[in-house]
Amino acid sequence: MSPNQQTKWTQLNLWIATRPFWGCFLTLLSGLLFIYIPLQLYWYDLTRLRFVLLGGLTGMLMLTISILLCRFPRYSLRGGLLIQLVSLLALFIVVGGLLMGTLVGMIGGGVCITWHVRQQKAPDTKFSK
Repeated sequence: MSPNQQTKWTQLNLWIATRPFWGCFLTLLSGLLFIYIPLQLYWYDLTRLRFVLLGGLTGMLMLTISILLCRFPRYSLRGGLLIQLVSLLALFIVVGGLLMGTLVGMIGGGVCITWHVRQQKAPDTKFSK
């Protein structure tokens, strides 16, 4: 592995450590489930268009929250609570993406709520070349 690649991996790991990455990832997955599952049910004529539209709105809200939490990690507590609230409401609005989207969203929201910045030691640059 070249030193340039090693530096990029180090930067990626540092970026992941300073954000609620896994909570955002699970929320993103939950939003995709809220969009995908009602759409598939509509495709097979098992639900109405209203559920597809509500699922799309709920999924887009979850995707937006996920992206905003990755961009602004200091709001992870408020964002995590909002994720859990939307996931719980989606259980009644769009049947929670057949419960899978709600479960993944609740776990992602919990991860965002409990997330905190890991303290990293800054490298000593006096003696490094």
